[in-house]
Amino acid sequence: MFVIKKIVKPFLWPPGLFIIVFIAASLWQMARGRRRASLFCLLTAVLMWLAAITPTADLLLRPLEARYPLPAALDGDVILVLGGALYAGAPDIDGVGAPNAEACERLLAAARLHRRTGLPIILSGGRVHPHQELMGPVYQRFLKGIGVAPEKIILENRSRDTFENARYSWAICRQKGYRRPLVVTHAAHMPRAMFCF
Repeated sequence: MFVIKKIVKPFLWPPGLFIIVFIAASLWQMARGRRRASLFCLLTAVLMWLAAITPTADLLLRPLEARYPLPAALDGDVILVLGGALYAGAPDIDGVGAPNAEACERLLAAARLHRRTGLPIILSGGRVHPHQELMGPVYQRFLKGIGVAPEKIILENRSRDTFENARYSWAICRQKGYRRPLVVTHAAHMPRAMFCF
């Protein structure tokens, strides 16, 4: 029963649901004698399946993730965390709102860097839409919850994208005299971050 559940479950919501629809359309077209339409539907289902599986994603992301290796020396004067996203309104242990999985990975990396270097942390990220919560206070609460002192956290709450992360964070860096930020983001996001910075 467990194995059947694991096989059937991915096909109950997108993209699995669409793959099933295209396979059914392929069979229906074949039954009506429309070989080209049947082949098109089947090919579409196979391509959707290939695009949805992890090995394909890994293959496509590998060139981006290998482009910027981790630095050998942590030679910086501030840790700069680029915002990811959050679950607005989600109940958390010490408040409302929680970083999403991607943001948690970045915040954890920043906390580890902070523990190793003692450097202050700039949290860069506002809100994309006016009705959303600000990322910064939620991220700050998360970092405080894992032991980062509040006075070591600087919030940049205006940015809505990577370009604005760079623009507003550099303004803070100039104001405070920081010249060598250690930028924390995901490897696949680093080429865009480097271009913007």
